[in-house]
Amino acid sequence: MVDDKRLNTVEDLVDEALRRKGHVLFTITTASMEPAIALGDQVEVRTLGSRGPGMGDVVLFRDPVLGLLVHRVLWHWRSPGRATKVFTKGDAALRRDRALGAAEILGRVERVVRGGEPLASPRGGRILALRSVMGLVTNRMLGRRRDPLELEPVHGRPAGGRGVVRAVRQAGTAQSIDHRTTEVQPRDLAPAWDELERRPVAGTVEVGLDVSGLRVRLRGLSPEQRAWFRQRYGVFAVDGEGGLAQLEVEVGVAPQEGFLQLDRSGPAEFYRLIQEVLPEDGTTRVWSYRFAGWFRPDEGRGRVWFCDAQGVEFQSSLMNFLRVVYSTLALRRGGFLLHSAAVVRKGRAYLLFGPSGSGKTTASSLSKQDDATSRVLSDDLILVLPGGEGQAQTMAVSSPFRGWFAELPAAQESFPVVGFYRLVQDERVFLEPLGTARGTSEVIGSLPFVTDRAEYGEQILGAVSRALAGAPASRLHFRKDPSFWQVLEGAAGSADG
Repeated sequence: MVDDKRLNTVEDLVDEALRRKGHVLFTITTASMEPAIALGDQVEVRTLGSRGPGMGDVVLFRDPVLGLLVHRVLWHWRSPGRATKVFTKGDAALRRDRALGAAEILGRVERVVRGGEPLASPRGGRILALRSVMGLVTNRMLGRRRDPLELEPVHGRPAGGRGVVRAVRQAGTAQSIDHRTTEVQPRDLAPAWDELERRPVAGTVEVGLDVSGLRVRLRGLSPEQRAWFRQRYGVFAVDGEGGLAQLEVEVGVAPQEGFLQLDRSGPAEFYRLIQEVLPEDGTTRVWSYRFAGWFRPDEGRGRVWFCDAQGVEFQSSLMNFLRVVYSTLALRRGGFLLHSAAVVRKGRAYLLFGPSGSGKTTASSLSKQDDATSRVLSDDLILVLPGGEGQAQTMAVSSPFRGWFAELPAAQESFPVVGFYRLVQDERVFLEPLGTARGTSEVIGSLPFVTDRAEYGEQILGAVSRALAGAPASRLHFRKDPSFWQVLEGAAGSADG
């Protein structure tokens, strides 16, 4: 537990040091700014001077509940007649912080020291600010308490949030997906669930999606929608009739133009998607701009309503709904969907994961350059399941949820996982082994949709821990050439020997 009296004293000392000397040195005691600023790093903070906080700067400020925070500036916004607001977030945090007044920022991080050696400035300008995407600091899930206060600590913000979304940029039928946090805004229109339930099933056609035996059947599509579905999902699309489905979902037409409302008056809004779980019956409700739906895994049924019957809005809405459904179904089977590239070499899968911008698509492309026989099983989402009889403990399973680089598989396949590799772009190439707790935290940070729902905490921890028992986690520091494969395959060969 944190001693509040001690914390207040530290904050007072920081204020005094900045006021008198204009700078102060801290030790970081949480991981909310990794990888730029790691647990145990020291940071030097200086007052802002004449230049205010800029996009990509790492700044120090005080939260009324959490105390001192060191996080990155995402953007700042000034509405007519109002003071400038600054928006910040830890690089590995699950959600952005509350809006700050410019006067609330105490200083800017100018220097980072790791192991006694100075690092490059953590300032990243617009690029790092735009790449500041969510990880998940899983101290709460792992039951880990904050470290005791050192001489001059700074606490990063613990992870939390009400929803996890996937931002989808459409280009034909390809997607590039990114993690973002979300919350309901006053302008949004909440789904009128009772009214939606009175809406009839839209069409007469059925179609199914089968991913390694996890089957969802959709009832109520049109023939045109089914044709698109089969083209999009290929070998994973199955006839609606026949075969046991874990979930039967009825499809309807929403009576309104939309649910979440895009805010065009301020900074660009990321794609938002809301989730909630009803404690009385375990119903998961999910809605976004152009769709709303629910499902009950225990009962094996659900419903979804779309504002559009065709076109990219319908397609992206259905794909996002199915991603949420499969994240939950995978967890119930003892596995999980992972935001990761999966590259198969010599019959084994290497999972290269991390937030958007960490280099998954780059690593996938470099893998093909290094060895033409390399197969990119996925460069977006990969299904990880426990192995069956006669299989390895951890298996990577082909899935239809792909991004820019991976082609739609010609068959459903599974491969034993060599390891989980958190990508870190660097000038050097090396592997940094992670312990069990830290490796689990890193992997959980790349699970979509389920990580912020407390009712799944034990299932998530159990599934990831079992997976890592058979395929350990490491950080892969790499540069933009294929040389990292020498390191990966060398380490894999040593482990086999």
